[in-house]
Amino acid sequence: MRARIQDEGDEFRFVVEDADVATAELLRAQFYPEVDGRFEKRFRPDDLLFPHDLRAIEARWTRYLREARDRCATPAVVDGALAWIADRHAEAGIDWWLTGSAALYARGLDLLPHDIDVMTYLREANALAPVVEGSIVEPFQRVSDWVVKGFGAIDRGVRVDYAFEPEVWVDGQGIVDFGPYAERHLEEVVWRGRMLRVPQLATHLRSNEARGRHDRVALIRAAMGHVGGDASR
Repeated sequence: MRARIQDEGDEFRFVVEDADVATAELLRAQFYPEVDGRFEKRFRPDDLLFPHDLRAIEARWTRYLREARDRCATPAVVDGALAWIADRHAEAGIDWWLTGSAALYARGLDLLPHDIDVMTYLREANALAPVVEGSIVEPFQRVSDWVVKGFGAIDRGVRVDYAFEPEVWVDGQGIVDFGPYAERHLEEVVWRGRMLRVPQLATHLRSNEARGRHDRVALIRAAMGHVGGDASR
């Protein structure tokens, strides 16, 4: 496998050639289009939310792709990444919330996320830059024609996806756990002594029912029926 970033002035391309089966599956899951037998994603320098060191990102991204094929998520790795996010964001005063499987994990549900989904705001980009700069594997950039207004990813032993501000229409076909409704109805949970903001369980339920995730729906229903217990870890 060969991974590289090509800087072409008006855009730069993340290109992977000779990807094995596992890496190809990973890249497809991360929305890398396949072009003439290679995977390629293009980014515009003008869309970057803050300055990026492309050479450092290239080395880090290549290492991430090679390691991610064989990674197995463990509670220790996920806990370390989640604690790092919560602590560093608190130190920098960043406004953020947790969604996806990691939000359910923080509530104490019996599942282990393969990645961590963080929601935040474009106004936080400058404060976020020094926090994430040594871990970036995909550029932090404004996006259009998608479900959020910005996106970026870091590697903390587990992939951490940052999404900036859901578009107002994403709940139009049904409420999702990263959309405006979820954002307006966040709850606080205590995880390892840290206060985290997460969507309501009912919001997760609707979203996962719509996706046909039956095992996760059963876990959420069980948590919703749990009275008087401590959902924190």
